[in-house]
Amino acid sequence: MTLKKRKSIVPSNVQSQEIPPPDVSQQEPPQQEDPTVPDQRTEQIYELGPFQLDLLRGLLVGPDGELHLRPQAYRLLALLVEQAPRILPRDEILDAVWGVEHISPSSLKQTVSEVRRTLGDDPAEPIYIETVPRRGYRFIGEVRAHHPRPETPLFAETDTAEPPQASGHPPRTGESETGRRWMIASLCVLGLSIVGILGLYLFLGPTANPSSGPSIRPSLAILGFRGISEHQAPWVATALTELTSVEILTRQALRVVPAESVFRLRARQDIPSVDQLAPDTLNRLGDHLGADWVASGSYWIHDQGALRIHLVVQETSSGATVAVLRKEGRLDALDRAVLSLTDDMLARLGVQGADTPSSSAARSALPHHPESLSLYTRGLDKLRGHELSEAIELLRKAAEREPESALIFAALADAWDRMGNAARAREAASRAGILAAGLPRTLELTVEGRSRVIRKEWSEAAEIYGALWRFAPDDLEIGLELTRCLRNLGETAKVEQILADLRSLPLAIGSDPRITLLESNLSSDRGNFPKALEAAEQALREARDADRPLLVAAAREHQAWALFRLGRAEETLEAYGDAEQTYRRSGDELAAAVAEAGKASVLIRLGRLEQAEEILLGALDIFRRLEAKRLMGRVLNNLAAVASKRGNTTDAESYLRRSLDLKRDIEDRSGLAMALTNLADLEIYAQRPSHAYALLNEAVELNKTLGDRHREGLALLKLSKAHRLGADLESAHEAALKAAQLFRHAGDPTWTAQAQNELARVARDTGEWDRASEHCRRALEGFQAVSDARGAMQSKILAAEIALRRGRIEEAESDLDRLDREWTETPNQDPNLRSMIEELRAELRRIKTRDAS
Repeated sequence: MTLKKRKSIVPSNVQSQEIPPPDVSQQEPPQQEDPTVPDQRTEQIYELGPFQLDLLRGLLVGPDGELHLRPQAYRLLALLVEQAPRILPRDEILDAVWGVEHISPSSLKQTVSEVRRTLGDDPAEPIYIETVPRRGYRFIGEVRAHHPRPETPLFAETDTAEPPQASGHPPRTGESETGRRWMIASLCVLGLSIVGILGLYLFLGPTANPSSGPSIRPSLAILGFRGISEHQAPWVATALTELTSVEILTRQALRVVPAESVFRLRARQDIPSVDQLAPDTLNRLGDHLGADWVASGSYWIHDQGALRIHLVVQETSSGATVAVLRKEGRLDALDRAVLSLTDDMLARLGVQGADTPSSSAARSALPHHPESLSLYTRGLDKLRGHELSEAIELLRKAAEREPESALIFAALADAWDRMGNAARAREAASRAGILAAGLPRTLELTVEGRSRVIRKEWSEAAEIYGALWRFAPDDLEIGLELTRCLRNLGETAKVEQILADLRSLPLAIGSDPRITLLESNLSSDRGNFPKALEAAEQALREARDADRPLLVAAAREHQAWALFRLGRAEETLEAYGDAEQTYRRSGDELAAAVAEAGKASVLIRLGRLEQAEEILLGALDIFRRLEAKRLMGRVLNNLAAVASKRGNTTDAESYLRRSLDLKRDIEDRSGLAMALTNLADLEIYAQRPSHAYALLNEAVELNKTLGDRHREGLALLKLSKAHRLGADLESAHEAALKAAQLFRHAGDPTWTAQAQNELARVARDTGEWDRASEHCRRALEGFQAVSDARGAMQSKILAAEIALRRGRIEEAESDLDRLDREWTETPNQDPNLRSMIEELRAELRRIKTRDAS
C-alpha cells in the first residue's frame, strides 16, 4: 500500500484554554494516614531503651523530652521497630515509607542517618540500627511493646464542653467564603494567617473514634481589633488576631473560623466597627461564618509602648455578651499579654484547655521581634487585598530581619505562588519546611504539609494533611482541603468516602454547598456532565438559601462548565455572566475577571472573536495590574486562539511566544506544556511538522513529569496529527493509541472519544476503511454516552468523510444531508462545525462533477 501525504480537510487552530469548574477546596488538603504512623499500626507504645516511640500520638520521646523527626524519618523508625529484628530490604523500605514516589538511594541513606543522629547511634558500632551489606537494614536494639492503659486518655476530650448560656441547639460549625479555585489552583486564597497557613486547625489532639462519630467542637470567629489611640500602629490589629488565634488553636477545644473568611465577609458586608454588636448582626455573622461566638476588641497604645487591650465575646444565637476582658501589657511583649487574655477568655467560655496554657505557642510560631512581627502582619494584610508586590516586599524584609521564622517564609511562599512564580514559591516553601522543624509537632507538620503542596508533592502533602483530618473529623475546612490532594492523586474512591463522612456530620456542616460543588467536580472528572450540572444546580439552590453570594457565583461557574461540555453555549455565557456580576458586586475583581475569561473561551468556540478579544484584553490588564502572571499566560494563550481563528498566524505565534516566555519565567510547567502544544499546532497548520516534533515531545515529557495524564494525552494527539502530516502513519497510530490509553486510565470518556476520532483519521489515511469506521463508531458512542453533542457531530462529520474517501458517494451525501438538518436544529450553532460540513459538501460536488465528466 502506498502511503500518501495529505492535509486534513479543515486546518487545525490553536486551542483556547478551556475554563474548568472552580475547585471547592480552597486551601490545600490532607489525606490518607497519619504521616507519623505506618500503615499496619498496632496502636502500641514501644520502649527502646531510654526512648519511647508512641505510634498512636506520633511521638518519639527521649530522656529530655520530645524529639523531632521528619515524617519520612519517623515512618522509617516505626517500620524498623515494628518489624524488628527482621532485615528489611531497601526496596521494601522505599515502598513502605515513600510509596510510589521515586527517590534516589541517597535519600534513604540520609533518612537512616537522621534517625541514627536522633538516637545517638554510631553506624560503625550500632546499638539500634544495623546496616546489613547488600541486604538492607534492621533494628537491633531492645524493643518492649505495651498498649496504653484505656483509662488514661491520650488527648483531651472535647464533646463535654458546653458554651455558657447554651441556646438549645447544636453549635454551628465553621465555614468560609473562600471555597473557590480556578484552573490548577492558581488563585486559591490560601490561609495567609495562623488560622490559615497553620490553620488546618493545628492539632493532632482530639480523640476521634470513627465508629462513634466525631465530637463537634464549638467555634469562634475573631472579627478583629481596632486602634482607638492617637498612635494606632495598624499592624497591631492583625498581630493581636494572629497571636490570639494560635493560642486558642493549641488548646484544641475550639475551632477558629479562618481569618480569610472574616476578611472576605467584612469586605462585602457592613459590619460595625464596635466591640459589642447588635443581636441581628450577631445572628447574621453566625450564619455566614458558622460561629457560635464572635470576639471583637480594641487596643490603646500609650507613650513609651504601654498597651491596653479590650475584648468582648458574644454568643451569635442569643446575642448575649459572655465575656468582657481587659489586659495591660507592653507593645514589645504582645505574646505575653495575649496569652493571659486567652487564658481568661477560655475560662469564661467554659471550654477545655483553659487550665493548660501553652506559654510558648505564639512565641515559637510567630516572628519574635516587634519590627519583624509588624512587617509580617502588614504583609498578610497586603496579601488579603491581593497587593502582591507590596506583600512580597514586606515579607522579604521580615525574612531578612528574622531568617529563622517558618511562618514568614510560608507566607512568602503563598505570595509567590499566587503571583504565579513557581520557582520562588518552591524555594520559600522549602525554607519554611526546614525551619518548621523547631516548632511544636503540630505546627511543624502543617507548615511542612503546605510546603509540599506548593512544591506539588501531592503524596507527601496528602500523607501529612491526612493526619489532620483523621484527628479533626468535625472540621469541614480540613475535609475539603483533603479532597484536593486526593483528586490530584486520582484517588476518586477516597474522595467519595470523605464526601460520605462530610454528609454524615450535623446539618450545619453536612449541608454546606461546597460539598455539593465537590460532587459536581467529581462528576466532571468522570465526564458525566449531566450529573455535574445537576449537582451544580443543587449547590446553587443551597448557596442562595444560605445567602452566600460567593458560593452562588462558584455554583454558576460549575454550571457554566457543565453546560459548555454539554454543548449549550448560550446558557454557558449566561452562567459565566451571572458569576462575573456576583463577584464584582462582592468586590472580588480578580474572580470577576476569571469568570469573564471563561466567557471569552466560549465566545471563541462560537466564532464571536471580536467580543472574545475585547474581554480577554480587559482581563489581561486586570491580571497584569494584580500581577497574576499565571493567568496572564493563559489569557495570552486564548488571544493566540483568536488570532489563529482569524488566520493571523503571525499574531498568534507572537501571543504564544509571549505566553511561553512568561511561563518559563515563572516556571509554570503545566501552562508551559499547554503553550508548547499550541505553538506546535501553529507549526502543523503551517505545514512544518518537523518543527512541531520537538515542541510536542517537550510537552509530553513535561506533562509526564507532572503526572498530568490529560494534557499528556492532549500533546500526544497533536503529535499524532504532526506525524500524519509528515506521512509517518505508524508513529501517528502509536501516539494516538497511547493518548487513548491515558484518557481511558484517567477516566475521561470525552477525550477518550477524541482519541478514537484521531485513530479513525490515521486509519483513513492508511486506507483501512473498516478500522476507520469502527473507531468512528466508538467515538460517537463515547460522545453520546456523556451527552457531548459537539463531539458527536464531529464523529458524524468524520464518518461522512470516510464514506466519501472510500467512494460511497450516496452514503456520504445522505450523511451530509442529515448533518445539515442536525446542525440547523441545534440551539447553539457552532460555526466551526458548519465550516467542516461545507468543506465536505464542496468536495462531494467536485467528485460528482469529475465523475459526471
